[in-house]
Amino acid sequence: MSRTKTSPDALGDAAAPVEAGAAPGDARRRTLPVPPFVAPDGAAHPATDRMRDAFWVASAGWTRLIVASAAFERILGVSREEVMQEPERLRKVVHPDDLDRVVASIAEIHRTGAGELEYRIVRPDGQVRWVHSRAFVQPGPDGSSRMIGFTSDVTERRSAEAALRESETRFRTLFEHAFEAIFVFDPDARRFIDCNPSAVRLLGLSREALLELGPEAISAPVQVDGHSPEAHISEKLEQVLSGQHLSFDWVLLDAEGQERHCQVHLTRLPVDGRRLLRASVIDVTETRRLEAQLRHAQRLEAVGRLAGGIAHDFNNVLSVIVASADLVRRHLGDASPALAHLEDIHAAADRAAALTRQLLAFSRRQVLAPRVVDLRRTVEQLRRLIERLIGEDIEVHYALPDAPMPVEVDVAQVEQVLLNLAVNARDAMPGGGHLSIELSHAFIEAGASFEGEQPAEGAYVRLSVSDDGCGMEPEVLAHIFEPFYTTKAPGQGSGLGLSTVYGIVKQSGGYIRVRSQPRIGTRFDILFPRSPKAIAGSEPEEPRRREEGMGGWILVVEDDDLLRRVVRRMLEAAGYSVLSAANANEAVAAVRREGVEIRLVLTDVVMPGRSGPELVEQLARELPEVKVLFMSGYIEAASERRLPQGARVLKKPFTQAELLEAVREGLEAGAAAHRPAADP
Repeated sequence: MSRTKTSPDALGDAAAPVEAGAAPGDARRRTLPVPPFVAPDGAAHPATDRMRDAFWVASAGWTRLIVASAAFERILGVSREEVMQEPERLRKVVHPDDLDRVVASIAEIHRTGAGELEYRIVRPDGQVRWVHSRAFVQPGPDGSSRMIGFTSDVTERRSAEAALRESETRFRTLFEHAFEAIFVFDPDARRFIDCNPSAVRLLGLSREALLELGPEAISAPVQVDGHSPEAHISEKLEQVLSGQHLSFDWVLLDAEGQERHCQVHLTRLPVDGRRLLRASVIDVTETRRLEAQLRHAQRLEAVGRLAGGIAHDFNNVLSVIVASADLVRRHLGDASPALAHLEDIHAAADRAAALTRQLLAFSRRQVLAPRVVDLRRTVEQLRRLIERLIGEDIEVHYALPDAPMPVEVDVAQVEQVLLNLAVNARDAMPGGGHLSIELSHAFIEAGASFEGEQPAEGAYVRLSVSDDGCGMEPEVLAHIFEPFYTTKAPGQGSGLGLSTVYGIVKQSGGYIRVRSQPRIGTRFDILFPRSPKAIAGSEPEEPRRREEGMGGWILVVEDDDLLRRVVRRMLEAAGYSVLSAANANEAVAAVRREGVEIRLVLTDVVMPGRSGPELVEQLARELPEVKVLFMSGYIEAASERRLPQGARVLKKPFTQAELLEAVREGLEAGAAAHRPAADP
């Protein structure tokens, strides 16, 4: 006996048990045994009243009920007598939307001899129920045809099927719209049997292409632990098939061969008795890149602190060497053979001082003198020097705007940045090439990322330096800003050029990014905050007077004993009276004890206990008119924030001439510069 498929429109696409390909209302012939429930005289057997399904006998056109069991009343909610007495009453219980289909099915059953269908009925209380009827045609005692059938209430099954379809639809919707990429894998067939659109977007392959592949085909040849994927895939599959849930990092390859670092959650997915696995994949490539940048920045910060501390102590030693050499020179005649040795000492000290300046630049602890400058003009002024540095084999292209590009920086340090980048580009193009230097405006939106950092929202000036040289491999690029790291041959580079660039940019409040590909070239992009202030004038400075000391008392505060003694000797040799102390507490006590009129305080910035700016802040209450000169080769961030606005700083190491010139300028200053800067 065939099954008649119910109409999707009328029945909500119910999953009735029908024969595939059956049209709505169709009934296909099947051979049914004649049930022993109807006697030859047409009466129903008493056993039918004990059946769960309703047994009935109706006229061939299904218009008149002849026989019905007790279950008929229970299912339809109508008494047998009422249906038997009223013509057409049998059809009236059918839902109006299903009636045409039921009538068509009855005609088909009458024609073929047997069939079945599902439809809705409406009970007298208004309740709608689903029923399933199976019927066949049999001659009656009087020779006329009659229809014999069974009807069961399938409302619960239909509700369960509808709930299942809704659940499947909901699952499919979640599957299709999930943020993570989802793969369904058949471990027996060793290939994917389903994937969602996020998986297609992740790998850049079509769904059809992915369903021809397995995990080996989309995995990177080297995984996060350094091993091949084959070493892990089978093991992980067996673990999950045994009931475990796994979460692990995995590297996939997209359609372009680019690595995608992912987090994978692998679980078992039993479907229809099949052994399937579901992999939920989240792309964390950008997160891993930012984490690597953070670790790199932290490593640079740690190395910077170490380098800065070494440079600070080394600067004190150099200051003693240079100053002592100057003092010795004062006692030698111009014809003394020792002068040549002193010049060698000075030259060696200058080289050592240059090294410490580079270390301090990297550690962002230089003493800077920022002012608002036009970066476009700075680049223009360096054009000749850059072209001399890089040679004739390299062609330089400039892209500079007409409008000013105001930034607040130490112009000498920014010049150092540009020159270092130009030299780096030159060394990358030994056979010649092209160097491009560009300036442009940039605006950073709130929350935007720049090499793992989030610059403040606002306007910036972008300095870009690019070349078409040999480029760098990723492993070289990862260490490019580390001090003393170099790929050059011994004696050809100190490894401090780019670390100096990094430190200057960061200490100037800027950001730096480098992009490089082997055999293609390298590009550095630097962002400096665009200054709203007016560009500083460039009037020539008045000639400095070279007179000796102006006399008076100077308070020298320096924690390094050797340097403090040497500075005292140089000042006393120039005619000054000197009161010296090793720290802030000693200095305050000495001022109160001696009771002399201090004209100038010459103090180190970074000292044990209270810093130089903190000492000056206290002395200002006792000596309101005193002038201040700081000396330092290394400034900690906390001390730098407390430096008075416009403070004068003498950079270590310094010669006697530089010391005396700085002291003279400090004494000539109109007002005491000792009020501390406001804390940010």
